[in-house]
Amino acid sequence: MGLTSVGDETFILTWRSHKILKFQLDDLLSGFASPNIKPEKIDLPSPLIQAWGLASDSLGKLYVTDGSNYISVINSKT
Repeated sequence: MGLTSVGDETFILTWRSHKILKFQLDDLLSGFASPNIKPEKIDLPSPLIQAWGLASDSLGKLYVTDGSNYISVINSKT
């Protein structure tokens, strides 16, 4: 699992569902008071089947790894 933020968006890596969940910061700060808050779901890039780490940089790129020496780069605005 992993968690990182880019601007006003927060990304949470889910291990079991093989997705990255993208939340707006305002939704997280509201404490999920509204049941209508639904994160955008981003599929893991191929060839990743599992993912163990998530990080970001100042340019808005997300870095995902499965624990090996392979790192996938994803544009956070995807």
